[in-house]
Amino acid sequence: MLQKFRYLSWSKQPEKPKQRTCLQYAMWTLAASLSSQFQLIRLDLYAEARQLLDTLEADSQGHQCLEQVQAWILLSIYELTSNTCNYQRGMVSAGRAFRLVQLMRLNEIDGPNNALIGSPGKRQGDWIDIESMRRTFWVAYTIDRFTSAIDGLLLTFNEHQIFTRLPASDADFKSGRSTTMCFLDEGINEVDSEWLNDASSPFTQSIIVATIWGRTLEHKQRSRVVRQPLQLPSHCEDTEESIHLTDFFQRHQSLKDLLTRHLKILSTHVTSMSDHPDPMLIFVALTAYMTVLMLYDTVELRASGTDAQVMQVAAALLKDHKHWSLEAVHKLSMLTATLGQINHFQTHPFTPIPFLLSGRGCLRHLGLNDAYSNLIPGIASALEGLAPVNGLAQNCLRLLSFEHNEACNID
Repeated sequence: MLQKFRYLSWSKQPEKPKQRTCLQYAMWTLAASLSSQFQLIRLDLYAEARQLLDTLEADSQGHQCLEQVQAWILLSIYELTSNTCNYQRGMVSAGRAFRLVQLMRLNEIDGPNNALIGSPGKRQGDWIDIESMRRTFWVAYTIDRFTSAIDGLLLTFNEHQIFTRLPASDADFKSGRSTTMCFLDEGINEVDSEWLNDASSPFTQSIIVATIWGRTLEHKQRSRVVRQPLQLPSHCEDTEESIHLTDFFQRHQSLKDLLTRHLKILSTHVTSMSDHPDPMLIFVALTAYMTVLMLYDTVELRASGTDAQVMQVAAALLKDHKHWSLEAVHKLSMLTATLGQINHFQTHPFTPIPFLLSGRGCLRHLGLNDAYSNLIPGIASALEGLAPVNGLAQNCLRLLSFEHNEACNID
């Protein structure tokens, strides 16, 4: 979210606006939590950052600024992943950041009515500021998608109300080189694999996978909606059921095709980093393969009905997903092993989330294939390794252990 040289420029100033002081303390807090050297001072830094933000909010009189939003985002990440904070408190702080993002309309930065864009004679520095706003929105967007996954919560940001371009590459942002990226719907539907490989950064890939995951989550939630039966003749009821199921399978196939296309791209990136694993790419790939298991669960939920033709489609789709999910489990096992090569402080802070959800997917298929049961110890071991430095890993490990014990008792 922050341009390094711009931040270093104002951070050294002895007198700075309160918003920037808040942001600086939030950065120090998160940085201290990710370093073994500064663990003893992180609690003091967090307390100061929290107090500064609460005071700023009380004094702001309804005025928001970008540094305030960024500070809340960083503090929410700290609270969500800290061993000393309550996870629910982190979710509340994240929700506060999301509302500030909406109040500042960061989802409409490149919309037709935004005066920031398109003015003649703009300085290069203005692009950096605007790009920082874009990146702030997308960080909030991905946090919303990934954290909603744990408890199946409703998403905050409506994908169809986003008029902010995808972020430029890290290299362009760091150098201040002005670049015009596409919008989310253009990027996610792009069929030119060369463009996706060359123009999309790991951050952009995380946005796209977060979007696919969000659509999958909403798809599953819609499949669980219990509709009140209508007083219709039997042949009309059959027709209504067929319409609902046909709509479901069309939506499902669209998600499957989209995910398959992006998995191919991710697979290329992951293979190329075998000697130097990228924590962000590993997290994105874990999330993508976890989404495969979620789609398998979802189609199982709806593979029932009375229409023979629709059920034939369902049976074929279910069979295909069984093979696809086993391939995903194999990839997840490999990625879990690769993660062991990375320092725990360098892993993506939300890595425990796809681990937990992948473990849940395996628990639902115990006894169907040994691959599912074999992956669970690997996931548990990875979470145990992360737990000393990541409170989210502790929470996910506790949930997975509890749900594993329940599944074994049922069996």
